[in-house]
Amino acid sequence: MAQNLLTEVQDFCERQKVPIPSVVATNTDPQIVQIRAILYEAGNSIAIRGEWSRLTFEEVHTTLAQEDQGSIYDLTATGGATAFLKIKRETIWDRTDRLPVYTINPSEWQRVKATIAAMPRYRYRIVRHRLLLTPTPPAGHSLAFEWLSKWWIQDIAGTIKERFTADTDSFLVERELLKLGLAWRWRKAKGLDYTEEYEEYEQRLLETLASDQPRETIYMDNEEPRVKPGVFVPDYSWNLP
Repeated sequence: MAQNLLTEVQDFCERQKVPIPSVVATNTDPQIVQIRAILYEAGNSIAIRGEWSRLTFEEVHTTLAQEDQGSIYDLTATGGATAFLKIKRETIWDRTDRLPVYTINPSEWQRVKATIAAMPRYRYRIVRHRLLLTPTPPAGHSLAFEWLSKWWIQDIAGTIKERFTADTDSFLVERELLKLGLAWRWRKAKGLDYTEEYEEYEQRLLETLASDQPRETIYMDNEEPRVKPGVFVPDYSWNLP
């Protein structure tokens, strides 16, 4: 059975010798309210610590013929109204022109705005949560990018959301990390020593971050082996006449 809010808190209460609740999301018992709040805090902390594959979403935006492409929250609203955390580096591409769209720093942005010469290719920045492009693109281009969500809770239908609202809510962050994060924070809240639990949590976090996504192989000679068109000849087991 998949782990959810109810079973996670029940398991924690069993380990800590705390009375096990039958409901959690709407529970008003001060002890369960505290555990639920600490679990939420732990998940929020994990969500923003790395570029988790489980919290990665893709958006394809149709450009407007203007600099301001709109609120980044509106552009990514299908993943949650205010779930947006950041755009993953070097993932924006103009699929219409089949070219990348890079970032531009504030200094360079102001230089471009103060001069006549426009950038040869589109650059973007986010100001007050609005996606800005320079030079002004034509309408109708497909601008695709990957973005990270800071929301890590999902309902039984698989829709992500900001907070717990049902006992059946599940998690998009790794359960073991959540369990460890809850353990050390709970001990800290109770005034107990949490050094060992905290160190275990941090070690597991680093290990999980390192293995979350496949790593690109780096070739020191700058020669990446690639399969090229041609006739394939096996190294052995030739069928000779």
